[in-house]
Amino acid sequence: MSRSAFRLSPMASDSLWTGARALSAVFLVLLLVLLGRLVMTFFWDVPLAIDEAQYLVWSRELQAGYFSKPPVIAWAIATSTGLCGSETAGCVRMLQPLALGLASLAVGLTAWTLWRSLSASVWAAGLFLTMPLVGFYSQIATTDAWLLLWWSWALWAFVWALTSGMPSRSRLSSQGLTMGSNEVAWIVLGAICGLGLLTKYSMAVFALPVAFVLWREGMLLRTGPWLTLLVAMAVFSPNLFWNSEWGFPTFDHTLGYAEGKGDAFVNAGSLGEFWMAQFLVMSPLVLLAFLWLSLKSLVGWGQSNSVSRGPGGSSFAMDAGVRLSLVFAWPMLLVVSLQALTGKVEANWAAPASVGIALAVVGLWCAASHQFFRSRFFGRSVKSLGLPVSLLLNVGFTVAFLALPVGLERLGWAGVAGKDPRVPLVTLETLATDVDTYLESLPSEARPQFIASKDRHALAYLDARLGREYRVVYWDPGLEAKVATMDGAGTVGSSEDATEVKDPRPAQHHWALQKPLATELAAVSSILFVSRNREELEQIRAMASPKPASGVQTQPPPEAVLMTPVR
Repeated sequence: MSRSAFRLSPMASDSLWTGARALSAVFLVLLLVLLGRLVMTFFWDVPLAIDEAQYLVWSRELQAGYFSKPPVIAWAIATSTGLCGSETAGCVRMLQPLALGLASLAVGLTAWTLWRSLSASVWAAGLFLTMPLVGFYSQIATTDAWLLLWWSWALWAFVWALTSGMPSRSRLSSQGLTMGSNEVAWIVLGAICGLGLLTKYSMAVFALPVAFVLWREGMLLRTGPWLTLLVAMAVFSPNLFWNSEWGFPTFDHTLGYAEGKGDAFVNAGSLGEFWMAQFLVMSPLVLLAFLWLSLKSLVGWGQSNSVSRGPGGSSFAMDAGVRLSLVFAWPMLLVVSLQALTGKVEANWAAPASVGIALAVVGLWCAASHQFFRSRFFGRSVKSLGLPVSLLLNVGFTVAFLALPVGLERLGWAGVAGKDPRVPLVTLETLATDVDTYLESLPSEARPQFIASKDRHALAYLDARLGREYRVVYWDPGLEAKVATMDGAGTVGSSEDATEVKDPRPAQHHWALQKPLATELAAVSSILFVSRNREELEQIRAMASPKPASGVQTQPPPEAVLMTPVR
């Protein structure tokens, strides 16, 4: 079967949306969106999120893994702050829009590899880059932007591997796929998948559609796929060794989310909320077209020909490229849907599905052979307007999201709890600032040896701001298992000289795992304990003797207690 059999027919030459001018306009819009997001990372008035502050701390201590995530996000932030020269929010987020710009390039190249259609390539890149989900990840330093980068390039590498080498008949669709065994392509695919696993373990879901396609094509026992697996595991192996050293905390943390928090198959409400949210994050018209396309594909999957009948008797031709895109979209959606049935999930957990969704929908809307939207139910106008209307909606979301701080100011909601989503972040940032100001007011000999807390959120901001100058550690003074006691004076003492403050429970976050206060209290000169829990602070004040501040009368912030253990 020749490679042309794997090509989608472009829209008619008189189409308004696939001509040279239209494609040039779309390309210009994409360039402006990318540049706008990059510039706004430095001017966007949104403090670092809790996870961003944590990732910034990780980026100062480069390892092959961390408590809740593999290491790529820390490596990326270390690179961006190193290039930028500071650790401001803009510098932390600087590489996010660039990563997703490269991901959209991979989506466009995949569309070209599938269909040899310039219009499909430009529109696929455009719909993906402007999706609301991608717009959000462009402004926040998260693992998901890098996961989308590797997922999109892995799909391109897989299509490259499939379409190179000796041809054979495909059973994926009646039109056929050109199969092959290009070892270079399989090695590249393995390296990309390994990097994806070093970014987020959900990259493992990529193996499900790959295995399905290889099974359908009778390629599971060929050398190429196993070469991919070998390379991927070699790239991923440093994180495996790190986890084995620390007791596999990242695996436990990830499995905790995967198992859910409720009884199996009872949480239909969570499932409904997840799917309703997909219409927002994936773009409403795009997801609607994707669901109808999936339904038609399912109805005609086992047929011997590629034409099924749509509503009103219209014909609908399904080709290999569209079907392959659907195969790479659904596994992640199904995995998260199953999680939703057993507990609460977030709308962004199925983010990698956006790659397959963008490709499938563009394959539908850019192909003249696809007559599905000529049915009486939809009408031809939906097919003609789906691309530009979706792009305009997506760009509108991008503008609104970037203008969020200005909009909150205009509405008078800035700083109002419950209306301004930045308020919890500003509160934590203010806490770290107040602690920093207090410590600066102390003479050097009166400054604490440790800054301690049991609150992960507080620890993230304290360590991000103060970690280069102070030892920020996890400490739970209320542990029942600790041997520490109170002497008659009400100060922290110990029943034995070798008392250690250790948490016998499994670590709950990065600081509990790698930075616990596990030292002899008698050897600690002073501790500044920080907490947003009033009862906890009162407990500490009852247990601790205030540490003299060498004549300085400055009081610690109301969320902090400076104390000294008994000698």
